[in-house]
Amino acid sequence: MATDIFISYRREHSQHAAGRLKDDLAESFGPPTTIFRDIEDIEPGLDFTRALDKALRSSGVMLVLIGPEWLDVADKQGRRRLDIPTDWVRLEVATALQRDIRVIPVLMEGAPMPAPERLPPDMQALAMRQAFELSDSRWRSDVQRLVGALAKVPGLTRRVAPTPVPAPAPAKGGMKTLLTGAGLGVVGLVVVAAMFSETPAPSPVPAPSPVPAPQPAPQPVSSPAPEPAPSPSVAQGPSQAPVAQLPDLSGLWRTATGEVYHFQQQGRGVSFTAEAGGQPMGQGRGQLDGNLLRLAMTVNVNGQFLGNANCDLQPAPDQRSWTGMCMGPNGPFAAQMFR
Repeated sequence: MATDIFISYRREHSQHAAGRLKDDLAESFGPPTTIFRDIEDIEPGLDFTRALDKALRSSGVMLVLIGPEWLDVADKQGRRRLDIPTDWVRLEVATALQRDIRVIPVLMEGAPMPAPERLPPDMQALAMRQAFELSDSRWRSDVQRLVGALAKVPGLTRRVAPTPVPAPAPAKGGMKTLLTGAGLGVVGLVVVAAMFSETPAPSPVPAPSPVPAPQPAPQPVSSPAPEPAPSPSVAQGPSQAPVAQLPDLSGLWRTATGEVYHFQQQGRGVSFTAEAGGQPMGQGRGQLDGNLLRLAMTVNVNGQFLGNANCDLQPAPDQRSWTGMCMGPNGPFAAQMFR
């Protein structure tokens, strides 16, 4: 039984979206299910036609990414590419329709569903298929809905989500059951901390008075050596230190337990929103301070304020993860996010 997911797209217009979609689907579907995207899944030296044919034979679903220009994109001679029998997108879609593969049109950036008369004869059945809208502003929740629909396709294997570790019972006052299975990421830990805000914090223990250190015997002060005159070959004025390149924080970041952060960056400043299970759960701002990312966050779940946190995170060498400590309503806790 076919178990793979085939993503059909125009490289010129949808390459970034196709790569992003493949990464997100790979988090939900594991072996034997694989997600095929031609630009990176065909090994160098292989025959392109045979590799595509093999991928289609093992595919149970084809996702056709349709943007606003998908229908009318033309080649260098001005011909509409869908009217060319050897156009790769046409071959992919027409072959999948002929083999009765489940073909799902994925409408992006507000693109309309193509009318049958605007499609070549061997692709007109595409207009009869139920479409799915994928918006950049609702990307995470739309992808989760798409995953739910794909999970019903026979042969596709969905990964089993890890069982969340239950939180310990609070000392008194009871736990505010506002969020089930809060994770151990940045926002998730803030929620956990805020859940126990009814438990009084322990009184701080006063630090002992410092004991003065013994003073060394005074030493004779020698006259400072005269400073050498600057070399005439050295240019005067302030030195120009090289400007370090800022890390790129824009885009999606995640935690091991599923929280998602949408970062926007302008210079050293960042702003972000957080969600879990497709539902908003917080927002904040931050600043790059040298090698530190300092974040200030507010957590709101179902319209209820749960607490604030301030975090200092440092990047891994490849800058694909940030790890550090946060100070929440009930004290410090560890945090990590990664791409």
